[in-house]
Amino acid sequence: MTSQNQTLAPHQAKPHEVNVRVQYPAAEKPYHAHLDPTTTVGQLKLEVLRTFGLMDGAAEDGGTVHYELVYERSKLSDPNQTLGQLLGGHPEAKFTLTQFITQG
Repeated sequence: MTSQNQTLAPHQAKPHEVNVRVQYPAAEKPYHAHLDPTTTVGQLKLEVLRTFGLMDGAAEDGGTVHYELVYERSKLSDPNQTLGQLLGGHPEAKFTLTQFITQG
């Protein structure tokens, strides 16, 4: 997986790359990268969480926090699905990172 957060200096994605943007409502700027189509949804999620300083797990109130990537109003539930499979050859995609909290 090639990943670069390039919000300040975006450049044109190479023909074999996917231009990815992930919006997280609590973040000032979106995550932006040009990724290989073989990058999995799970890899993308881990990179996005790392970039935003987030992690799935226990919340301070004893509950749990879980993050999901959403594409075209659907939660992406298969972490092994590649961006190429998901996008069917489209060169760019916009995702939203959503937070789910379960009370403990």
